[in-house]
Amino acid sequence: MLFKNVLGQEPAARIFENILKHGRLAHAYLFAGPMGVGKFRFARELAKILLCAEQKAGSDLRPACDRCPSCRQADREQHPNLRITRLAPDEKSIKINDIRRIEREIIMKPIQGKRKIFIINDAESIVEEGFNALLKTLEEPPGYSLLILVTNRPDAILPTVFSRCQLIRFSPLGDRVLRSFFHKELKLNQPEAEVLAHLAQGSIGWGCYLQEHDFIRQRACLLERLGDPGGASRSGLAEEIIAYAQRHKKSLEGNRQRVIQQFKVLALFFYDVLLGHYGLDQYVVNQDQKKLLRKIQTASSPGDITRILEVLMAGEKALKLNANYKLVVENAVCQMNFN
Repeated sequence: MLFKNVLGQEPAARIFENILKHGRLAHAYLFAGPMGVGKFRFARELAKILLCAEQKAGSDLRPACDRCPSCRQADREQHPNLRITRLAPDEKSIKINDIRRIEREIIMKPIQGKRKIFIINDAESIVEEGFNALLKTLEEPPGYSLLILVTNRPDAILPTVFSRCQLIRFSPLGDRVLRSFFHKELKLNQPEAEVLAHLAQGSIGWGCYLQEHDFIRQRACLLERLGDPGGASRSGLAEEIIAYAQRHKKSLEGNRQRVIQQFKVLALFFYDVLLGHYGLDQYVVNQDQKKLLRKIQTASSPGDITRILEVLMAGEKALKLNANYKLVVENAVCQMNFN
C-alpha cells in the first residue's frame, strides 16, 4: 500500500495511487474535510513519497522508506524541498509575509531531486492579501512545484484560488479505525476505546483532545454520579460537569464545548439504557457499564429515558446558541428523573 502511514482515507489513497501511477500529478490540490481526520498527515505522507531517496527513476512509486535522509528530514520538517506553513500559536491568521516567503522560494529550483512541495495547513486562515498573492503563483506555477492547501472550511477559500486547485475530499474515519488507534496508540482498553471512538465523531484529533483532557476519568465520574439517582447525587452531577468545564479554562466558548461533550457522554449512556429496554443489548456501546445500565433500566421506563435524551439534546442546542452553560447544566440535571 502506497500510503502505509495513513489511517483510513482509502478513497483519497486510491485517487493518488492512480494519479501517481499515470504521472498525472497536478500543481495544486485542496485537501478538504472535517478537523482531525488526517488531511495534513496525508499531505505530509504524499510529500515523503515524492521526496524519498529510495524511489527509482522510471519505475512505479513505492511507499516512503522512512529511513533515508530525505524521509527523516521530511519527518522533522527540515527537508530543503519541503516547506510547511501553518497557523502560528496565538495567531488568528496566516499573514501575507508567510505567503510571500512561499512566492520567493517557489521560483528557486529544487536543491536536490526534481520537486519542491509546499503545504499550507489551516488554509482557511490565510488573509485576503495572502490569497491574492497566492493566486499569482497558481496562475503560472513552476513545473517542479506542488502546492497543497489543507482546510476544514473549504467555503472560506477565495473562489479564484479554489478554482485553480483540484479538490480532494476527506471523510470522517470509521469507528473500526478509531477503536484500533485509541487501543494501540493511547493504550485504552477495548471498552474505553469503543466509547471514545463513538464520541470522537470520526476524528482522531478530537478523540486525542478528549483523552488529553482526562476524558476517561471524567466519564467514570459522571457515571458514578448516575449510580445513585438521589437528589444529592443530582446536585453533585451538575457540580461535576461545571467543574470539569472550568478545569482547563481557556475561554467561555471552550467551557461550553466541554459541557457539550459531557452531555454527549450522558446521552450515549442513556441511549444504551433505551436499547436495553427494547432487548437490543448487542448494540450497546458502554459495554463496561452493564451493571449500571441494568440498574437504571430497572428504575426507569422507556418514556423516562426518552425524556432525558430530549433534555440533553435541548441543552446541547441551547449551548450552541451561546446560552449560559451553568444554567443549562443545572436545568438539564434537574429534569433527569428516572426513579
